[in-house]
Amino acid sequence: MLTAYQHYIAIEHPTTPAIHYAYDQRSTHVHDLAAQAMAEMDQRRTNLGYGLGVFIGRLIGTRDADDRPTNNPIALFQWMNECYSGVKNYLQSWLQYDEALDDIPSEDIVDITPEIEFVDKKFLIGKTIAIGGTATLNYAIDTFNSETVAFKIDHYAQEAMDEVLKVESMRNQQREIAALKQFGRLRGYGMVTDEQGLHRHYIASELVQGEDLSKYLMKLEDAIRKNRNINELKKHFEQIFNIALQFCHEIQQYHDGNFIHRDIKPENMMVVQQDENIALKLVDFSGMIKVEDVFDDEDDDYGTTKYIAPELPQAKHSFVTDAYATGVSLHKMLELLRFPQFKKLRKHSQFYEDAFQRLSKTVDGLMVAEPKMRIAIPAAINILNSVECNSMPMMRV
Repeated sequence: MLTAYQHYIAIEHPTTPAIHYAYDQRSTHVHDLAAQAMAEMDQRRTNLGYGLGVFIGRLIGTRDADDRPTNNPIALFQWMNECYSGVKNYLQSWLQYDEALDDIPSEDIVDITPEIEFVDKKFLIGKTIAIGGTATLNYAIDTFNSETVAFKIDHYAQEAMDEVLKVESMRNQQREIAALKQFGRLRGYGMVTDEQGLHRHYIASELVQGEDLSKYLMKLEDAIRKNRNINELKKHFEQIFNIALQFCHEIQQYHDGNFIHRDIKPENMMVVQQDENIALKLVDFSGMIKVEDVFDDEDDDYGTTKYIAPELPQAKHSFVTDAYATGVSLHKMLELLRFPQFKKLRKHSQFYEDAFQRLSKTVDGLMVAEPKMRIAIPAAINILNSVECNSMPMMRV
């Protein structure tokens, strides 16, 4: 099962504590079920009860018991599986031996003994982060490096695709791998085999912890609406402006690497909190493409409808189509700065009024319908950089 232990692994912890957390949760559950069964045990069931007790004892024994591996994650989970298999066999035998124990549902017996599968003997799959149209994104532990990673598994098995789809799937995977690798965010890739023996692509990449910018801006909007303190409003204003500037810088680093993202939007920009500061980090490389590959690509309408440049799909994706999507993204920040709470601030301070006008000019330039007249990301950065908001230092990762 690809999602074994997804309900029990505390994925935010380092590898070893996460494994022990899973162990503790499972052993507690098994112990409770066994205690319920043994409470009704009479003399006829002594032998079965004793055998079950041996396995329960191993499960709830001390963490440093001689027969419990504590340092090797794979060995520990294999050992756990052996214990659970023993518990399952004894409980099943028990049910066959005495139907009086039918108060232990059979699904509970199955539930306490999931099979553990390591992908490529390296990645331990955890809980689901998100389910998209073509793939599922999970947390996973890279047991080689004790690192929590993002683990994406395709929905469609290779055996279920025709030759055209196979070629397209392989091409898209190779593009994503190339982008992740170039920017140091690739952790692994290959195939997984499911219960039916079908094969699916997977890509493991750096896990960016935080929340997407869309959600972050919604919370910021709520805070602004409730706030009347002038100093707090100044901080909010400067924060929004610096987010817009960071957004452009983050996009530009991929353009500098000769990549076009093709699906720029606040939902694909993660906000990473670092003490009182924030940093932005672009995610979702599934549509990223190198400039030299654009003319061979037939997916000209790739992206999210609201953010797709007006020249698409008649034209090809380019840096300026990314620029248009960036402009649509920054427009939300401009709308926040139009709130009545900021009008007084802008009216009495040329600094804040100038910052507002520069962001407005940037958004207008990025969203020009005619691609030849549209400004590029470096030009947007130059416009914004002429205003420095230093209350919240800009951080880049």
